Amino acid sequence: MKSGLLLLIAGGGHGRVVLDSALRAGISVDGVIDGALSPGELIFGIPVLGNDSYLESLPASGNSVLNGFGAVKNVERRRTQYSAWLQMGFTVQGVLHPDTIVGNECEIDPSAQILAGAVIQNRVRIAENVVINTAARVDHDCRVGAHCYVSPGAILCGGVTLEESVFVGAGAILVPGTRVGAGSVIGAGSVVIQEVAAGATIVGNPARVI
Repeated sequence: MKSGLLLLIAGGGHGRVVLDSALRAGISVDGVIDGALSPGELIFGIPVLGNDSYLESLPASGNSVLNGFGAVKNVERRRTQYSAWLQMGFTVQGVLHPDTIVGNECEIDPSAQILAGAVIQNRVRIAENVVINTAARVDHDCRVGAHCYVSPGAILCGGVTLEESVFVGAGAILVPGTRVGAGSVIGAGSVVIQEVAAGATIVGNPARVI
């Protein structure tokens, strides 16, 4: 039996995808927190309850949040908000869309978001606050570090390692065995064929540092 509240924080584009995924997975969501929306407004039948002050007025113990913040070129907002909610005492809940494939012996942190059409092959490890977005592919033996954001249609071939807080743009391809350093940005449509240093931004085919 569900106990406590589950609230979506941020009801923009990514937030609506997360909410839709949660509802399709049979998860009961009690409300949306977003200062840009009007209290009482409904998103997929779920009421907007207020802004951050509403969240701060709640006892954190026993209550949970869904991270509705997306990522454009970096994951800093998602990471800092996630850390703040944990410090407040909330549990951050993830979501696994029912239209996904997850192979054997995978380890997926309960705060991760695996969205519609994603494929996670066997023995993949996905850390906290990760997003594997729409129709992304993560092949066997990949390691996806905390706070990484894998955009729609991206492909991580077998044995790829993403260290913490990596952003992978839409449609990017990482060849087998590639390691990407923490805080790096992989541009949309890039083809990554070699190791990427921490903090680098790379684009193109083959991808090069800019």
